[in-house]
Amino acid sequence: MKNFSKLPGWAKIASGGGAAALLGLLGFNGWWSGEIAPVAAADAPEVQFEVPSGTSTNAVGKKLVEQKIIKSEMAWKLWTSVFSRQNGGPKMGSYQLSAGKPLPDIAAKLWSGRVTEVNFTIPEGSNIKRMNELLTKKFFPCVKVPNTKKVKATDGTLPTEVCSDAPVSAELTQKGFFPKDAFLKAAQNIPRDKFPWLPEGIKDLEGFLFPNTYSIPKEGITPDKVVTQMLKQFEKDALPVYKAEGAKSKLSLLQWVSLSSVVEKEAVIPKERNQIAGVFINRLSKGIKLESDPTVEYAFGIKQTPTRPLFFSEVRKPHPYNTYTTPGIPPGPIASPGLGSLKAVLNPDTTEMLFFVAKYDGTHVFSRTNAEHEKATREIRAGVKKAVNPPT
Repeated sequence: MKNFSKLPGWAKIASGGGAAALLGLLGFNGWWSGEIAPVAAADAPEVQFEVPSGTSTNAVGKKLVEQKIIKSEMAWKLWTSVFSRQNGGPKMGSYQLSAGKPLPDIAAKLWSGRVTEVNFTIPEGSNIKRMNELLTKKFFPCVKVPNTKKVKATDGTLPTEVCSDAPVSAELTQKGFFPKDAFLKAAQNIPRDKFPWLPEGIKDLEGFLFPNTYSIPKEGITPDKVVTQMLKQFEKDALPVYKAEGAKSKLSLLQWVSLSSVVEKEAVIPKERNQIAGVFINRLSKGIKLESDPTVEYAFGIKQTPTRPLFFSEVRKPHPYNTYTTPGIPPGPIASPGLGSLKAVLNPDTTEMLFFVAKYDGTHVFSRTNAEHEKATREIRAGVKKAVNPPT
C-alpha cells in the first residue's frame, strides 16, 4: 500500500469510494511523490537563496524552480496552500538551501526563519579602529576601480585598483552589507538608554565592545546591530565579574576596563597577565606613573617593532593617554580587553616588582629596581641588534 502521509491534508481522502477513486488516488500519490522529491543527490551543495521582504509565497516557489532547488511550482502551490494556513508565509531573509532536500524540508526551512548567519571574530586587544578595519573587510562590498588617487596599501605598495568609495545601495544594504567606516561612526554613539551601566563622560565605546566570535543573521545587518550585540556580550560576560569582585579593587567600571586594556596590550602570554597587573597596581599604589608603551602607541597612532622602538621624543610628548607623562590610569580604555585581563586586574599578583620589559618573544623580564630594569632593557636591545645585524 502507498504511504499517504506525505500528502497535504486536503489530499488524504478516505479509501472508500470504489476502485476508480482508489486508482486515482494512487496515481496522484505517485505524481506527488515524484514532484516533491529532491532535484539532486542528497549530498548536493547548499546555495544561497534570498527571500526579499514582501515576496509572495507563489513568487518564492517560482524562484525555487528557476534556481533548480525544487521541481514543481504546482507541487509548491499545493503544499503551501495548506502549510500557509497554519504557519503564515515564508520568512524574509538569506538562506542556504540544497537541491538534495525534498520540497517539504525546503519549505519548512523558509517558514522557520533559520536564515544564513555571518560569522566574524574580534580578537582580544582590538581597538575600535582595528575593529572597523576587520568589519569593513567583512561587510563592505569591494567594487574594484582604477587607483586614480594613488592610494597606498597598508604595506606601502601602490595597487593599480582599489575599492570604490561609492555609497552602498539599498539593495546591498538589504543583503547584509554596510558602508565603509560605518562601524566607526556607530561606535561613537553611546546607547545609554539600552545600556545604562555605560560610564558617564565616555566619548566612544572603546573598551566596551567585547572581543568574541559572533554569529549574526546576514539579512539586514547594520553597524548598530553589531555594536548592540557586542555590548550585550560585555553585559553578559564582563559586567557580572565586576559586580562580583569590583568592590575590593576600589576601581570604577571605567578605571577597571581602562587598566585591563593596558594589561591586555602588554600581556602576550596569558600566564603573565596577573603578574603585569600586579606591577601596575603596585606602581599606582606608590604614585609611580604606569609608563606603558601601548598607551604611547594608542595616543599617537604609532606601532613599535623590535627594530623600531619608541623614540624618546614620542615617550615624552604630553598626551592624556601617554602614561609616561600623565600619572594614573588612562582616561579611557585603549582597546577591548578579554575576560582574562579583566579578571587579572581584579586579582593581581602580590609582587615587589615595579618594572618589566618585553623580550619580543611574548615574555617579559620583571625587575624590582630601575637599575635592574635598565640593565635588562640594554641586554634585550643588544640581542635584537645582533639578530638583525649578525657579525660577518
